[in-house]
Amino acid sequence: MATAERRAKPLPGRSKGAVAPGRRIALVTGAGRGIGRAIACRLALDGAMVFVNYRSDRVAALGCVAEIIASGGVAQAVRADVSDAVQVRNMLARVRRDAGGLDILVANAGVAPLARSLAAVTPSMWRRTMETNATGAFFCAQAAAPMLACSGSGRIVFIGSVAARLGGNIGPHYAASKAALRGLCSSMGRELAPSGITVNVVEPGYVATDLSTAIHRSVAMRRRMRAEVPLERIGTVEEVADVVAFLAGPGGGYVTRECIAVAGGR
Repeated sequence: MATAERRAKPLPGRSKGAVAPGRRIALVTGAGRGIGRAIACRLALDGAMVFVNYRSDRVAALGCVAEIIASGGVAQAVRADVSDAVQVRNMLARVRRDAGGLDILVANAGVAPLARSLAAVTPSMWRRTMETNATGAFFCAQAAAPMLACSGSGRIVFIGSVAARLGGNIGPHYAASKAALRGLCSSMGRELAPSGITVNVVEPGYVATDLSTAIHRSVAMRRRMRAEVPLERIGTVEEVADVVAFLAGPGGGYVTRECIAVAGGR
């Protein structure tokens, strides 16, 4: 059955006219700043109604919503700690109540506590990183899957990192949490394919964000960082958002179970 035909039948509890016909619904976790914010803004620019998830920084999330609305888009902020399964289910229930369905999930929320050595990774650091980056992504995808199946062309995009295969500079806890997304992508992508849902991982490399600036503070460190990139420059959050938008759009309909690096050749 065609996507438009499937979406023409409102999901249970959907109020008719809640969302303009043809407008896709997206949820982006951790969307208050950085890569998540750029993705939310890009999906809104492409016509999606975007739910901007945040855990604690309400001001940043509302700033993202305001930016989208100022550009003519539609957005709402929605609070949830993605590492809490109950909060995730409540968040998806709100999306269903306010928009009637879901077409796109971008699991972007993550933490990256810096550990310069294996010995520096504490048990609490390990748990926090895995619970947010890996478990949180799983909870969101698990809760969203039934709604995405009703879309007929659902999309799940996990935001990983090239650290999953290169190790990276943040620490083994972070690399392990991002490597877990590769396994989720492969398993979920196969299971959900019959429902028309694609599942992919976008893996940024060195990208200009608050996090990368905090890690690479000195000019010398940033010079070394650029030297590791074949394209000899740092990426932008907009370049990551462009790839996510492709996967979330009609052009990405035959791409699934893939890990796509946005890393300048690293």
